[in-house]
Amino acid sequence: MIRWDSMHIINLGVDLWICGSVIRKLLSYDLFGGLDLNEEDRLLIAYDSFKDWARKNKVQYLFCN
Repeated sequence: MIRWDSMHIINLGVDLWICGSVIRKLLSYDLFGGLDLNEEDRLLIAYDSFKDWARKNKVQYLFCN
């Protein structure tokens, strides 16, 4: 049986692996600053885009260093 289990999906951090993988996949497309930039710069652009989106939509998020 396959079903949603928030304890193992969210609380144990599996969703962080999924989100990271999705961001890496999106970097292979021309979404964040173009393919001519290096990966670090495109990640910064992606993060800035996320911060702008969160601010516009009043979404609170936790940033971990």
